[in-house]
Amino acid sequence: NTLGNLSPFNCFYANGNIYVHSAQNARLAVSDMHGRVVYSGRYTGAGGNEAIDASGFSKGIYILSLVNSDGSVQTQKLGISH
Repeated sequence: NTLGNLSPFNCFYANGNIYVHSAQNARLAVSDMHGRVVYSGRYTGAGGNEAIDASGFSKGIYILSLVNSDGSVQTQKLGISH
């Protein structure tokens, strides 16, 4: 996997939601710091921010992983504080 094939992947937390933005269709997983997957789903890459309801997530640090159609993986760390 080469970094040159990856499109930008951005995320942020606001108002009880995690917002994700990427230009590619991908599988998305959110894991806590113990490695437990607390959310998984498909990201459509429609060009806008896709919201994930995080109101039930505990305060802490989470890892968001985006797996693109070519198998490349991008990750970002995100802090949640209610």
